[in-house]
Amino acid sequence: LSTKFMDNLPLFTGGIRNARAFVNFMPGVTNAGEQSVSGSGGRAQEVLIDGGSALNVESSAVFNFPSSEMFSEFKMLQSNYSAEYGRVGGGIEIYVSKSGTNWFHGAAFHNMRRDIWNANAWARNANPNPAGNFRPKERFNETGGVIGGPVFIPKAYDGRNKTFWFFTYDKDIRPVSLGFPVLTVPTAAMKQGNFSEAGVPLIYDPATTVGNVRQPFANNTIPNARFSKISRNVIPLIPDPNVSRLASNYNFVNTSAFDRTIWSLKFDHAFSSTNRVAFFYSNEVQGQDDITNFSGPLGNGLQNFQKPYNYMVNHDLSIKPNLLMHTTYSYSKTRQTWDNPAQKGAGSKLGFNLS
Repeated sequence: LSTKFMDNLPLFTGGIRNARAFVNFMPGVTNAGEQSVSGSGGRAQEVLIDGGSALNVESSAVFNFPSSEMFSEFKMLQSNYSAEYGRVGGGIEIYVSKSGTNWFHGAAFHNMRRDIWNANAWARNANPNPAGNFRPKERFNETGGVIGGPVFIPKAYDGRNKTFWFFTYDKDIRPVSLGFPVLTVPTAAMKQGNFSEAGVPLIYDPATTVGNVRQPFANNTIPNARFSKISRNVIPLIPDPNVSRLASNYNFVNTSAFDRTIWSLKFDHAFSSTNRVAFFYSNEVQGQDDITNFSGPLGNGLQNFQKPYNYMVNHDLSIKPNLLMHTTYSYSKTRQTWDNPAQKGAGSKLGFNLS
């Protein structure tokens, strides 16, 4: 696929554009959970960036793929591999990064996705209730730019026809995403052990077990003396209902803040017409902070940080007219962290024996 073809296809669906989306346009490719090429099994593909593998060894997958602005060409090999390939059974994706030229060139872009531009779902259009017939809110933005040219230092170095550079920058910009779950929490009376409200099932006392029979607590109330140390510590962390009913009585606003930036830099240098070297580096910083269902240690919130990077070095030496030596060195690293700061030390504070 050429640069023109890659630029003209509708690739933006929200977030940073991914060049691997082109794989789905290729004949013989199916993607039902795991990618299959010409009938191969899942996790059998190879992904090469400037000749270096970008796969994660643990899962034979690419966790964080660089943005599409970095690449000038994409090719897929499906069968009949040449001698330099052939160690995989599920297709080989080949990506070639962009390089600078003798002239300075640059570009800037901004892609947007908005709910007002989307067609509404049929079920929502058919709903007469205004609370349920609106388009779900969407605010996706991708902004960035590219610039490249010869390495030129006035009165010191003129890299035209010899040394070139190319830089790309891509950022995912989106507001905090909101969710509105409706949960069920115990009432203030229940937190005191009083379950005598209408509609609450009987609470049975495990201390009265005889065979397979237990007796209910008197007045459906659990005495405070029966509360464990852990439960006494957990109960204050449970919010009170904000809706007056027993079930579905707590409305909460989930929040998800997301930030992602990818940039790359490439240098090319020609020592001579038969001796060339290229260096490519890409870096990504991605962070997501979710607060879900509750705030504090009882919530399902999670912070996720991902900081992958890729190095590629290529050297081409034409030893004689019919003999070319091509050497590739590549190194990639996937760094991921998952954390919930609100839960740090919570187990010990609540009274769990963690030793």
